[in-house]
Amino acid sequence: WLDTALVDGKVAHGAALVRGNVLDWPFRHGEGRFEAIAELADATLKFHHDWPEGHGISGTARFVNVAMEVDLKGRIGGAQINTVTGGIPNFGDAILELAVQGEGTGPALLGVLRESSLRRDFGSFMQNLTLTGRGTTQLDLHIPLEHHLGEPRVEGYVDIERMDLHDPTWGLGFR
Repeated sequence: WLDTALVDGKVAHGAALVRGNVLDWPFRHGEGRFEAIAELADATLKFHHDWPEGHGISGTARFVNVAMEVDLKGRIGGAQINTVTGGIPNFGDAILELAVQGEGTGPALLGVLRESSLRRDFGSFMQNLTLTGRGTTQLDLHIPLEHHLGEPRVEGYVDIERMDLHDPTWGLGFR
């Protein structure tokens, strides 16, 4: 996953620590400690093939033994991603868990959803939907990086309190 996720960008600062016999690495049973930290700047991330790339990503990626934690911000499409926290608790069973908070215009947020894995199940419902105004979103992503670990899950909401929603297919119009 790491080989393909970081598409472009810079590591503005990095550091690593290894304690223990390197022949025992990746220290799955506490035989030692591996820790690396990378401060990312202006990165492009493709965290999953079913979701659009993130651009202008900055923040910290921290690796401890067989785990990774991230604290990032940036953009996906025209939507601003204020915080992304989470990571992969164990690369042995690689499941990416992320909590994402973002904001943007209605068209920008809808564009991200239309380019995501949600299009498979909800694409026909989003096809003629329009949103105007601005909104916020909170998503919790559970993304197994290997097929045998299960299906991806997305939970969350989009706050459209300050938006107008229209769909001529269903005759809907909310202001």
